[in-house]
Amino acid sequence: MNRKLIKNSKSHNKQKIIAFIMTMVLLFTCIPTINVFADDKNYDNGSNIKIEKVTKQQENDLYKLCKVWGFVKYYHPKIATGDVDWDDELFRIMPKALTSKNDKEFNDIIYEWINKLGDVKISEGQTPLDGKIVLKPDIKWIENKELLGDKLSDLLVKVSKSERNYKTHKYIDGNIEKGLFQGEKNYPNMKYTDDGYKLMSLFRCWNIVEYFFAYRDIMDRNWDDVLKEYIPKFIKCNNEESYKLNVLELMHNINDTHVMFNDDNNFLYNYFGKYMLPLKLDFIENKVVVTEVVKCIDSNPVVKQGDIITKIDNKDISALIKEKEKYLSYSRTKDNFSVVSEYILRSPKNKVQIEFKRGNETLKDKLNCTEDFRAVKAPKDKFYKLNNDSIAYICPFSLEENEVDKMMQDVKNTKGLIIDLRYYPAFPVFMLYEYLLPKFDFPCNMISPNFKNPGEFIEYKTPPMNGKENPNYYKGKVTILVNKGCESKGEFTAMTLRTAPNSVIIGSNSGGVTGQFVYIPLPGVSISMSLMGACKADGTQTQRVGVKPDIGVNPTIKGIKEGRDEVLEKAIQVINESK
Repeated sequence: MNRKLIKNSKSHNKQKIIAFIMTMVLLFTCIPTINVFADDKNYDNGSNIKIEKVTKQQENDLYKLCKVWGFVKYYHPKIATGDVDWDDELFRIMPKALTSKNDKEFNDIIYEWINKLGDVKISEGQTPLDGKIVLKPDIKWIENKELLGDKLSDLLVKVSKSERNYKTHKYIDGNIEKGLFQGEKNYPNMKYTDDGYKLMSLFRCWNIVEYFFAYRDIMDRNWDDVLKEYIPKFIKCNNEESYKLNVLELMHNINDTHVMFNDDNNFLYNYFGKYMLPLKLDFIENKVVVTEVVKCIDSNPVVKQGDIITKIDNKDISALIKEKEKYLSYSRTKDNFSVVSEYILRSPKNKVQIEFKRGNETLKDKLNCTEDFRAVKAPKDKFYKLNNDSIAYICPFSLEENEVDKMMQDVKNTKGLIIDLRYYPAFPVFMLYEYLLPKFDFPCNMISPNFKNPGEFIEYKTPPMNGKENPNYYKGKVTILVNKGCESKGEFTAMTLRTAPNSVIIGSNSGGVTGQFVYIPLPGVSISMSLMGACKADGTQTQRVGVKPDIGVNPTIKGIKEGRDEVLEKAIQVINESK
């Protein structure tokens, strides 16, 4: 063989090797997500799962399937990589699981399913944490061999000890600002008769609360019991209305005022009503009282401040509250009216009749409604001075950044300052700190999910901010007004301002909803919950407790009728009596 032929042969072999390598690279970089049960069906347009009449055995099996599916989703390293579409796998296994005749048969089916994901590497142990564990994962059930059988229980326990790369999890994005659950599909083509989709929605929502809700341990109800109750409810709902209302009812049970909904086609917005009665209401002395008639539209209403509402649109007010409150979540059960009031004022009609009592009289009025919800919620004033300019009042509801400095220059020589946090403050409220505090430090510690160990929450001592010293901070009396409408950012602001040297909180207990919230994407709707929790620097709970006033003042019906703001009056009195 001549040298040229040898050279060509080597060149040809080299080309074949390169071609083989390139083929393998393409093969392995283009591998589709693994199907554990090896069907190529795409479930983006439906699962085709229909349960005609759910049996008790099936309810029990679906309960276990939800818990196993969620646990494996967040603990198994194979799911974290994104190699497996875990929604699709649920749709593949569910029909088979629903055919099981007893617990053993079901457990065997689920064992085979999870086992096909492959073996896991056992972790050598967690890196020591900077903070204190305040909530541990509720996964003792995986050790329950009576519930799961020996093989499935042992497998899940092994998965719980697996080494996981939490930084690149398909279904958990550690960048909370972007949205923690970016990897979830929202299935815009959902059919409300598709039982697979509805159950997947329930399973997803339930497990996100189970592993990522900061206040799972202080809910009123046992979360497992809630799951058992809602499995047949989600199967039974067969249209958009019943499905979306079931989602709201489910989340009502987590007792978190951060629960808010956002649906793709504004169905819920229109369901509750796109119009609002131009009234502000409060629950005073066990009655629904008009605290303000809002002049946001042309009308000449008969109803006045201090009137007691008995009916709206011919519905008894107590029945209306009961009807609406089951769709809303609130941290402090006894103070739920601040959440419910908006929804009893909403209507699909642009004109609504109300019935109310004034003394011994029962009166009626037909009011024009408005679409401008913000106008109904807004306070009368943002800033003013009183008592010969010796006292300044600030309500930061609509405070703008370019207003703060001028406002505070006007305030600096006053005897006292009233900051009204009974309305949700705009973002520039944080700018007030540099004028009112000698030095800014966080008043609370943060409680964050530990993504290395889903279901675990860590309390981190907030490090000193080393804020600049401010010898020219405001030296007058600072009074901070709060009530049940003071929530979240308002409560954080109240706790921060309370660290001012000459400050006092006046009013009634705040709403008790603290921390950062995140949206859960579900088919057809997204819904929020608290993710990052907060507690006082000494570890004292704030969620469902709220900020307690130093001086307690509650409005009275008599005061409302007389047009008085008794909480504001108390603040003025405190300032006048201060040295």
